[in-house]
Amino acid sequence: MKRRQMTVMDQCHKSDNTKIKKIQQTSRLLKVLKKLFIKKERKLAWCPIYKAGSTTWMEIFATTGGVMTPEHRLRLSKGLIQMNQLARMVYPKTTDINNTVKVVPEMTRFIIVRQPFERILSAYRDKLEHRKDRKFYYRRYGHHKMCPCELNYQIILKMESLEEEQLFLATKFNLLDYLFAVNSTHWLPQNTNPNSRTEHKYAQQYYREVPKQLLQEVYMLYEADFLLFDYSSKEYFAFAKDDTKQEAAESFG
Repeated sequence: MKRRQMTVMDQCHKSDNTKIKKIQQTSRLLKVLKKLFIKKERKLAWCPIYKAGSTTWMEIFATTGGVMTPEHRLRLSKGLIQMNQLARMVYPKTTDINNTVKVVPEMTRFIIVRQPFERILSAYRDKLEHRKDRKFYYRRYGHHKMCPCELNYQIILKMESLEEEQLFLATKFNLLDYLFAVNSTHWLPQNTNPNSRTEHKYAQQYYREVPKQLLQEVYMLYEADFLLFDYSSKEYFAFAKDDTKQEAAESFG
């Protein structure tokens, strides 16, 4: 955990540190603080990253807050309400930024991260593929930054080893019973892809249809994520289509 935290700090220090940059960081920090889920009674703050273990922890927060009632579970199963809406009933977005700025430094702050190309694919399969309402998700998601350089996270969990790592977090904050309870439930909302946790075989299946040049452009958009959280992109470029071969095939087509 400490090594991950140091990697993020090192990458953040390498970024531009001009006066304008600092003003931008302050603005982004305020946005990040509004997105946090804050459990004051346990001195725990979580910044959710969607498609990176967020549903499990939304349910843990909702359960500890007492809103996972049979009625709400039924509504979840029918897709009439989303888990983040339930969690926000108990842990709403802060409206008192000044107070939040004071209390957050005293809390343990955590995030869950994921290999960027895997997260993109999971979002595509869950929210865009074979969906008639895909325009809704295009408009709603993909416009926000988590900004790890603005808020120092002491605990950085990785989706690839989340099953083991979240046991550490749950034990540390006396949430183990809630974690086990959440993992024992098998309800599935209508708007959830049953294969939402993208397996390795799906990555190869989908990315082999992506030209390497396009994948390079996507990589540049997410380069900070790769560097901050020490992820490699090499394997996914090996999956991608060779642009030169594709162009040659088309020229003789």
